Amino acid sequence: MNYDLSTIEGLENAKAWTDALFNGLSDGATWLVPRSMVVIKIHKARRHCEFSSLTNDPSIVRVVEAMGWTVSQADQDIL
Repeated sequence: MNYDLSTIEGLENAKAWTDALFNGLSDGATWLVPRSMVVIKIHKARRHCEFSSLTNDPSIVRVVEAMGWTVSQADQDIL
C-alpha cells in the first residue's frame, strides 16, 4: 500500500490508517510511535492531539492535520 505523503493516494491511505487507529483508542489515550520517537495524547472529543517528540518528524502531524484535527506541542510530560 502506498503511504507516500507526497502523493494524493499516499496521504489518503495514511489518513485512513490513522483514522482507523484513532477509532480503536479511547478518548485521552496515549499513542507511542517508536520510529518517530514521539508520544501523542489523543483527545477524541475535541479532535485534538498533543505531541511530545525527541525528533523533528513532521509526517504524523501532517496526516493528523489533514484529517481535520488540531495539533499542539505538549507543554509537559504526557506519559
